[in-house]
Amino acid sequence: AGMAAAAGGELWRERQRAADIARVLALYRPLLDAYVVEFFAEDLWAQLPPSWQAALAAAPAPQLAARLLEPPGTSAGTGAGTGAAAVWPLSLLAFRATAQALAFPRHRHRPRRQRSGPAEFRHNRSQSAALHPLLRKHVKPKKQHEIRRLGKVVKRLSEAAGCDRVVDVGSGQGHLSRVLAFGLGLPVSAVEADGRLVQAAERFDRELLRALRKAHARCARCAATPARARPPPCSATAPPWASCGARLSPGARPGARPRSRPPTCPRGPPGTPG
Repeated sequence: AGMAAAAGGELWRERQRAADIARVLALYRPLLDAYVVEFFAEDLWAQLPPSWQAALAAAPAPQLAARLLEPPGTSAGTGAGTGAAAVWPLSLLAFRATAQALAFPRHRHRPRRQRSGPAEFRHNRSQSAALHPLLRKHVKPKKQHEIRRLGKVVKRLSEAAGCDRVVDVGSGQGHLSRVLAFGLGLPVSAVEADGRLVQAAERFDRELLRALRKAHARCARCAATPARARPPPCSATAPPWASCGARLSPGARPGARPRSRPPTCPRGPPGTPG
Protein backbone atom coordinates (compact mmCIF):
# COMPACT_ATOMS: atom_id res chain seq x y z
CA ALA A 1 0.00 0.00 0.00
CA GLY A 2 2.84 2.34 0.86
CA MET A 3 4.57 1.73 -2.46
CA ALA A 4 1.32 2.26 -4.35
CA ALA A 5 0.75 5.54 -2.52
CA ALA A 6 4.29 6.67 -3.32
CA ALA A 7 3.83 5.81 -6.98
CA GLY A 8 0.52 7.65 -7.04
CA GLY A 9 2.12 10.71 -5.48
CA GLU A 10 4.93 10.66 -8.03
CA LEU A 11 2.42 10.40 -10.86
CA TRP A 12 0.44 13.34 -9.48
CA ARG A 13 3.61 15.46 -9.26
CA GLU A 14 4.56 14.68 -12.84
CA ARG A 15 1.06 15.55 -14.04
CA GLN A 16 1.21 18.80 -12.12
CA ARG A 17 4.60 19.57 -13.62
CA ALA A 18 3.23 18.92 -17.12
CA ALA A 19 0.29 21.26 -16.47
CA ASP A 20 2.61 23.97 -15.13
CA ILE A 21 4.91 23.61 -18.14
CA ALA A 22 1.95 23.97 -20.50
CA ARG A 23 0.85 27.18 -18.77
CA VAL A 24 4.34 28.69 -18.90
CA LEU A 25 4.79 27.75 -22.55
CA ALA A 26 1.47 29.39 -23.41
CA LEU A 27 2.46 32.53 -21.53
CA TYR A 28 5.79 32.92 -23.35
CA ARG A 29 4.71 31.47 -26.70
CA PRO A 30 5.85 34.52 -28.74
CA LEU A 31 9.40 34.08 -27.45
CA LEU A 32 9.43 30.34 -28.03
CA ASP A 33 8.10 30.58 -31.58
CA ALA A 34 10.62 33.26 -32.59
CA TYR A 35 13.51 32.36 -34.90
CA VAL A 36 16.97 33.85 -34.53
CA VAL A 37 17.05 34.63 -38.26
CA GLU A 38 13.99 36.86 -37.73
CA PHE A 39 15.63 38.91 -34.96
CA PHE A 40 16.02 41.99 -37.14
CA ALA A 41 13.26 41.40 -39.69
CA GLU A 42 10.58 41.01 -37.01
CA ASP A 43 12.20 43.35 -34.45
CA LEU A 44 12.08 40.62 -31.82
CA TRP A 45 13.97 42.73 -29.28
CA ALA A 46 11.05 45.15 -29.11
CA GLN A 47 8.75 42.30 -28.06
CA LEU A 48 10.54 41.99 -24.71
CA PRO A 49 9.24 44.01 -21.75
CA PRO A 50 11.12 47.33 -21.46
CA SER A 51 12.47 46.38 -18.02
CA TRP A 52 13.92 43.17 -19.50
CA GLN A 53 15.51 45.10 -22.34
CA ALA A 54 17.31 47.43 -19.95
CA ALA A 55 18.62 44.60 -17.75
CA LEU A 56 19.71 42.32 -20.58
CA ALA A 57 21.33 45.08 -22.64
CA ALA A 58 23.45 46.18 -19.66
CA ALA A 59 24.95 42.73 -19.04
CA PRO A 60 28.00 41.50 -21.01
CA ALA A 61 27.41 38.18 -22.74
CA PRO A 62 29.52 36.04 -20.32
CA GLN A 63 27.81 37.59 -17.29
CA LEU A 64 24.39 37.18 -18.89
CA ALA A 65 25.01 33.48 -19.55
CA ALA A 66 26.32 32.92 -16.03
CA ARG A 67 23.33 34.57 -14.43
CA LEU A 68 20.82 32.70 -16.56
CA LEU A 69 22.41 29.35 -15.74
CA GLU A 70 23.37 29.84 -12.10
CA PRO A 71 21.70 27.52 -9.57
CA PRO A 72 18.51 28.72 -7.88
CA GLY A 73 18.85 30.46 -4.54
CA THR A 74 22.15 32.23 -5.23
CA SER A 75 22.46 35.93 -4.55
CA ALA A 76 24.18 36.81 -7.82
CA GLY A 77 20.92 36.81 -9.73
CA THR A 78 19.58 39.68 -7.61
CA GLY A 79 22.51 41.87 -8.51
CA ALA A 80 23.87 41.94 -4.98
CA GLY A 81 27.31 43.48 -4.91
CA THR A 82 27.29 44.33 -8.63
CA GLY A 83 25.67 47.72 -8.56
CA ALA A 84 22.10 48.93 -8.89
CA ALA A 85 22.25 48.85 -12.69
CA ALA A 86 22.75 45.07 -12.59
CA VAL A 87 19.59 44.35 -10.58
CA TRP A 88 17.15 42.36 -12.66
CA PRO A 89 13.41 43.07 -12.57
CA LEU A 90 11.32 40.65 -10.55
CA SER A 91 9.48 39.43 -13.65
CA LEU A 92 12.78 38.35 -15.26
CA LEU A 93 13.95 36.69 -12.05
CA ALA A 94 10.60 34.90 -11.82
CA PHE A 95 10.95 33.71 -15.41
CA ARG A 96 14.41 32.31 -14.72
CA ALA A 97 13.31 30.63 -11.48
CA THR A 98 10.25 29.12 -13.16
CA ALA A 99 12.30 27.76 -16.05
CA GLN A 100 14.77 26.18 -13.64
CA ALA A 101 12.05 24.72 -11.42
CA LEU A 102 10.17 23.12 -14.32
CA ALA A 103 13.22 21.90 -16.23
CA PHE A 104 13.57 18.15 -16.57
CA PRO A 105 16.67 16.60 -14.98
CA ARG A 106 19.68 16.58 -17.28
CA HIS A 107 20.84 13.19 -16.01
CA ARG A 108 19.19 9.83 -16.45
CA HIS A 109 18.27 7.80 -13.42
CA ARG A 110 19.50 4.27 -13.94
CA PRO A 111 18.59 1.54 -11.45
CA ARG A 112 21.51 -0.38 -10.01
CA ARG A 113 20.64 -3.50 -11.98
CA GLN A 114 21.00 -1.55 -15.24
CA ARG A 115 24.41 -0.04 -14.58
CA SER A 116 25.95 -2.28 -17.24
CA GLY A 117 23.80 -0.69 -19.94
CA PRO A 118 20.56 -1.60 -21.70
CA ALA A 119 19.70 -5.28 -21.63
CA GLU A 120 19.62 -5.45 -25.43
CA PHE A 121 23.40 -4.73 -25.49
CA ARG A 122 24.30 -6.90 -22.53
CA HIS A 123 25.85 -9.71 -24.60
CA ASN A 124 27.22 -7.58 -27.43
CA ARG A 125 27.76 -3.87 -26.91
CA SER A 126 27.67 -3.17 -30.66
CA GLN A 127 24.62 -5.24 -31.64
CA SER A 128 21.12 -4.91 -30.19
CA ALA A 129 19.63 -8.30 -29.36
CA ALA A 130 16.17 -6.73 -29.77
CA LEU A 131 16.63 -6.19 -33.52
CA HIS A 132 16.88 -8.81 -36.24
CA PRO A 133 20.44 -9.08 -37.63
CA LEU A 134 19.30 -7.92 -41.08
CA LEU A 135 17.87 -4.74 -39.54
CA ARG A 136 21.08 -4.03 -37.59
CA LYS A 137 23.27 -3.93 -40.68
CA HIS A 138 24.93 -0.53 -41.29
CA VAL A 139 23.33 0.82 -38.07
CA LYS A 140 25.39 2.05 -35.12
CA PRO A 141 24.45 0.86 -31.61
CA LYS A 142 22.98 4.21 -30.57
CA LYS A 143 20.84 4.30 -33.69
CA GLN A 144 19.77 0.69 -33.17
CA HIS A 145 18.48 1.59 -29.72
CA GLU A 146 16.70 4.70 -31.03
CA ILE A 147 14.92 3.11 -33.99
CA ARG A 148 13.81 0.13 -31.93
CA ARG A 149 12.20 2.32 -29.27
CA LEU A 150 10.78 4.83 -31.74
CA GLY A 151 9.42 2.01 -33.87
CA LYS A 152 7.46 0.65 -30.91
CA VAL A 153 6.01 4.12 -30.25
CA VAL A 154 4.98 4.55 -33.89
CA LYS A 155 3.40 1.09 -33.89
CA ARG A 156 1.31 1.86 -30.80
CA LEU A 157 0.24 5.26 -32.14
CA SER A 158 -0.72 3.86 -35.53
CA GLU A 159 -2.86 1.19 -33.91
CA ALA A 160 -4.51 3.69 -31.57
CA ALA A 161 -5.24 6.13 -34.40
CA GLY A 162 -6.31 3.50 -36.93
CA CYS A 163 -3.56 4.68 -39.28
CA ASP A 164 -3.08 2.52 -42.39
CA ARG A 165 0.20 4.08 -43.60
CA VAL A 166 3.23 5.69 -41.98
CA VAL A 167 5.17 8.51 -43.66
CA ASP A 168 8.78 8.85 -42.53
CA VAL A 169 9.70 12.46 -43.37
CA GLY A 170 13.44 13.00 -43.40
CA SER A 171 14.03 9.26 -43.54
CA GLY A 172 17.77 9.54 -44.16
CA GLN A 173 19.23 6.14 -45.00
CA GLY A 174 15.94 4.44 -44.19
CA HIS A 175 16.92 2.55 -41.06
CA LEU A 176 13.74 3.45 -39.16
CA SER A 177 11.58 2.84 -42.23
CA ARG A 178 12.96 -0.67 -42.63
CA VAL A 179 12.32 -1.47 -38.96
CA LEU A 180 8.75 -0.20 -39.29
CA ALA A 181 8.12 -2.12 -42.50
CA PHE A 182 10.00 -5.37 -42.09
CA GLY A 183 10.17 -5.54 -38.31
CA LEU A 184 6.72 -4.26 -37.34
CA GLY A 185 4.67 -4.90 -40.48
CA LEU A 186 3.67 -1.28 -41.14
CA PRO A 187 3.22 0.10 -44.68
CA VAL A 188 5.76 2.92 -44.91
CA SER A 189 6.42 5.77 -47.34
CA ALA A 190 9.87 7.29 -46.89
CA VAL A 191 10.63 10.90 -47.89
CA GLU A 192 14.19 12.29 -48.03
CA ALA A 193 15.55 15.39 -49.80
CA ASP A 194 19.27 14.54 -49.72
CA GLY A 195 20.10 12.56 -52.83
CA ARG A 196 23.14 10.93 -51.25
CA LEU A 197 21.04 9.55 -48.41
CA VAL A 198 18.43 8.34 -50.89
CA GLN A 199 21.11 6.43 -52.81
CA ALA A 200 22.37 4.85 -49.59
CA ALA A 201 18.81 3.91 -48.59
CA GLU A 202 18.20 2.31 -51.98
CA ARG A 203 21.42 0.32 -51.68
CA PHE A 204 20.49 -0.92 -48.20
CA ASP A 205 17.01 -1.80 -49.47
CA ARG A 206 18.48 -3.93 -52.23
CA GLU A 207 20.83 -5.66 -49.80
CA LEU A 208 17.95 -6.50 -47.47
CA LEU A 209 15.75 -7.82 -50.27
CA ARG A 210 18.60 -9.94 -51.65
CA ALA A 211 19.19 -11.40 -48.19
CA LEU A 212 15.49 -12.21 -47.86
CA ARG A 213 15.40 -13.89 -51.28
CA LYS A 214 18.45 -15.99 -50.46
CA ALA A 215 17.03 -17.00 -47.09
CA HIS A 216 13.73 -18.04 -48.62
CA ALA A 217 15.48 -19.96 -51.38
CA ARG A 218 17.52 -21.86 -48.80
CA CYS A 219 14.40 -22.57 -46.80
CA ALA A 220 12.54 -23.82 -49.88
CA ARG A 221 15.39 -26.19 -50.76
CA CYS A 222 15.63 -27.59 -47.26
CA ALA A 223 14.16 -31.08 -47.46
CA ALA A 224 13.80 -31.30 -43.69
CA THR A 225 11.41 -28.36 -43.59
CA PRO A 226 7.73 -29.42 -43.57
CA ALA A 227 5.87 -28.29 -46.67
CA ARG A 228 3.37 -26.28 -44.66
CA ALA A 229 6.17 -24.29 -43.00
CA ARG A 230 7.84 -23.29 -46.26
CA PRO A 231 7.00 -19.84 -47.60
CA PRO A 232 5.35 -19.60 -51.01
CA PRO A 233 7.79 -19.24 -53.91
CA CYS A 234 8.75 -15.76 -54.95
CA SER A 235 6.87 -14.49 -57.95
CA ALA A 236 8.84 -12.92 -60.74
CA THR A 237 6.24 -10.20 -61.18
CA ALA A 238 5.09 -9.48 -57.64
CA PRO A 239 7.21 -7.32 -55.32
CA PRO A 240 9.62 -9.42 -53.24
CA TRP A 241 7.89 -8.54 -50.00
CA ALA A 242 4.44 -9.49 -51.29
CA SER A 243 5.16 -13.23 -51.21
CA CYS A 244 8.54 -13.62 -49.55
CA GLY A 245 8.58 -10.96 -46.87
CA ALA A 246 8.36 -12.03 -43.26
CA ARG A 247 8.43 -9.86 -40.18
CA LEU A 248 12.01 -9.76 -39.01
CA SER A 249 11.67 -10.38 -35.30
CA PRO A 250 14.93 -10.70 -33.33
CA GLY A 251 14.76 -14.47 -32.92
CA ALA A 252 13.31 -15.37 -36.30
CA ARG A 253 15.20 -16.71 -39.29
CA PRO A 254 14.74 -14.59 -42.42
CA GLY A 255 13.27 -17.59 -44.22
CA ALA A 256 10.84 -18.59 -41.48
CA ARG A 257 7.12 -18.50 -41.97
CA PRO A 258 5.78 -14.97 -41.29
CA ARG A 259 3.75 -14.62 -38.14
CA SER A 260 1.57 -11.93 -39.68
CA ARG A 261 0.84 -10.38 -43.05
CA PRO A 262 3.98 -8.67 -44.37
CA PRO A 263 3.75 -5.03 -45.40
CA THR A 264 2.40 -4.51 -48.89
CA CYS A 265 4.83 -1.72 -49.63
CA PRO A 266 7.51 -1.25 -46.98
CA ARG A 267 9.36 1.67 -48.49
CA GLY A 268 8.42 1.40 -52.12
CA PRO A 269 10.26 -0.72 -54.68
CA PRO A 270 14.02 -0.24 -54.93
CA GLY A 271 14.52 3.02 -56.74
CA THR A 272 11.81 4.90 -54.90
CA PRO A 273 13.19 7.90 -52.91
CA GLY A 274 13.64 7.19 -49.24
